[in-house]
Amino acid sequence: MLNNLKNTVCCLVISLATGVAAQSDWWSGYDGTCADTIAYYSFDESTVYANGASLYSAVVPDQPDKTWDAFYSTNTATCFFGPGGRQGFGLHVPGGSDIASKCSTRNGSNIFPAATDPSLTVECRVLFNSVAGIQFLVSKGNAWSSKGGYDLWYDNNALKCAFGDSDTNKMITTVSWLPSTGVWHHVASTWNAGDDTARLYVDGEELVSKVFSGKSIIDHTGRTLALGQRSVSLYTGLNGIIDDVRISGVAYEFSRPEKPARATYPWGDKFWFSFYSTIGDDSQYAVEHGSSGIGPYYGGIAGQAGPLAEADVLGASFSYKVQLPSMIGFSAQATNFVWPSDETLIAETKAVVSAVMHNPNISMWDLVPEELRYWRSNEMNFIEIVSEVIRQTDPYGRPVMMYEPNHRNATALAVTVPYQDICASGTYISTTSPFRHNRIWARWSMEQELGAIAAANTNAVPWIMLWMAVDAMDGEEHWINDWCRHDAYMGLIMGGKGISIWSGWRPRSSWTNDFQAYFDGYLSVAADLNLDKNFAPVFMDGTEATGVTYSITAGPAELELVYPAGVTNTYPPVTYTLREYLGQQYLFAVNSATQAVTVTFSGVPDAMRTDLFQGLENSTPGGSFSKTFAPYEVTAFRFDGYETWRDSQFTQQQIDDGLGDPDADPDGDGCANRDEYIAGTEPLVFGDCFATDLSFSNDWKTVSFQTSSNRFYTVDLSTNLVEGHWVPMVGNEPGTGADFFVTDTNVFPNAFYRTRVNRP
Repeated sequence: MLNNLKNTVCCLVISLATGVAAQSDWWSGYDGTCADTIAYYSFDESTVYANGASLYSAVVPDQPDKTWDAFYSTNTATCFFGPGGRQGFGLHVPGGSDIASKCSTRNGSNIFPAATDPSLTVECRVLFNSVAGIQFLVSKGNAWSSKGGYDLWYDNNALKCAFGDSDTNKMITTVSWLPSTGVWHHVASTWNAGDDTARLYVDGEELVSKVFSGKSIIDHTGRTLALGQRSVSLYTGLNGIIDDVRISGVAYEFSRPEKPARATYPWGDKFWFSFYSTIGDDSQYAVEHGSSGIGPYYGGIAGQAGPLAEADVLGASFSYKVQLPSMIGFSAQATNFVWPSDETLIAETKAVVSAVMHNPNISMWDLVPEELRYWRSNEMNFIEIVSEVIRQTDPYGRPVMMYEPNHRNATALAVTVPYQDICASGTYISTTSPFRHNRIWARWSMEQELGAIAAANTNAVPWIMLWMAVDAMDGEEHWINDWCRHDAYMGLIMGGKGISIWSGWRPRSSWTNDFQAYFDGYLSVAADLNLDKNFAPVFMDGTEATGVTYSITAGPAELELVYPAGVTNTYPPVTYTLREYLGQQYLFAVNSATQAVTVTFSGVPDAMRTDLFQGLENSTPGGSFSKTFAPYEVTAFRFDGYETWRDSQFTQQQIDDGLGDPDADPDGDGCANRDEYIAGTEPLVFGDCFATDLSFSNDWKTVSFQTSSNRFYTVDLSTNLVEGHWVPMVGNEPGTGADFFVTDTNVFPNAFYRTRVNRP
């Protein structure tokens, strides 16, 4: 199902007098719905597009009864549609000059702007298998030789475009460019009729512009449109894959967005939550249940190619391992490893990063080998050089990290953290070790990260690295969910800004019965963070409030840290934090003891408090309340609850009359007060309640709704309510008070949509 999903948030395209429009969405999967689109070709599995702007859009399903323009087949022996495209499938072209007409569109002669003096954009996504020779990408007519049409092609380390006029002019623009093989690039050529200028763009960056004065009106030609080949004569075609071809009757101005919407913290705004090395259905399941990323994966570049493409399909971020060829074979135990030269490290790092640096799904760079030793000069030299080259090469400034082993303290981590943007030390407590019930270790581990960051790199971000690799001991399976939630929330309470779990590899030999229990235990935290409860911005952006204290009235007064050996710290059994976010205050607390503990909190807001896990509301007289924690229990309270909102909306007489009750609907618009409270709407204004509209344009469906500020919105899609698989189209989008739109461009026999709103 996910292979078929292409969702886009509708964008506003501003048309200027010169025929130029801003276009900064080249990073995301566009769908050709913009009004200026003349033709759009996306070769995706079981997906059919019908462009509302023209009749000439096409698609290539993998179904045998459909061809890419309904009437024109390709020669599958040479040019074929198959896996490997931007969203699953792509048009594969083998190069050479023997397929001049076999990758052409039947109605291509009509694909041209209708204006007398038209502007034009020709763009595509392309992956080169070879960078040798001449390779045509998009070609219509005879622009290269003159007499109308347009061409976009690669020619021996140069990118070229041509627009032909009605005379004998051939308006050719050229720029030096050596593409990376095996990497998707966005390539575009534009003609602006307002200033008679041609431009070439690669990956959103303008590489060259050229003005053609005098008679320079591009002319229509009756020739067909060819993709991956020239439309006339036997010139060489693309040796690679082409996808997302779009012809538009406007000269777009492309630009690089600062970051894609899915980018995760500290690069972007989404909370990072991921499992190492999930495969297949497990990756999809994780994303459906709150994971924002997948990976990292082991196995070098080859081992990451498939999961990186899968991240694109899932709409997830990716942690990319920077593994250099010269370092294969290195291990901590190796005694005869020959270290590569600094020049080799620099060159290989540039090559590895450059090959994927324009992939928007990558949110961070993960150094390999892991656990490099801070006391070894060669290994520290490696970290210093590679991290610096990554920063110099990556145009988007994504963070660098390296997994650090469990036992390293703040002093050790302080040596390596200056070269990293994420401090990621293991918070591993094996569920078969003698220390498995000594969960206070999670607090000690986070303290080491925080201490190293304070001492050596205050710009670094603390990460929570959790353990998932072995079945629980017999008879202790019932602890799994509590362990998962305790360790994750301990890290969050201590200041962790992202969560990675090692690992999601289900085929591991140490799993017999408990993989799913651990998987679901950790994913319950992912859901709390990134789905309904929306805790993520509170932990990422909330500020810690002071003045809260607590006293223990029942249970152990302190816990001894007995892991690792030699550490004899003691800690209180309950760890807590009071966070303020968007005017709300939240108290999170976790009990690390194996016994129940009763505590009395003081110094919290004197307001109604809502138990965010139980849904209960209680008063907090004098800013004090008591709570009994079960072993390993996690609690979350928000202060200023329903009653406070009710008092701000209704008069005392209305409250006495029952109009302010949670289930009441005083304005008669079908939304109860409780729903209006959650949605941020007006309970006494008829029609002001959270509602969703669904509109149709050919085969596209647009979900729209009014938003409220200080609320967060999620839109999900399902094609089968029986199975209950909901796929997020948009997750936790902040409201602004304006209308919000999400367009689904898939053609499904059945499609169901649900929208959700929640409070911060």
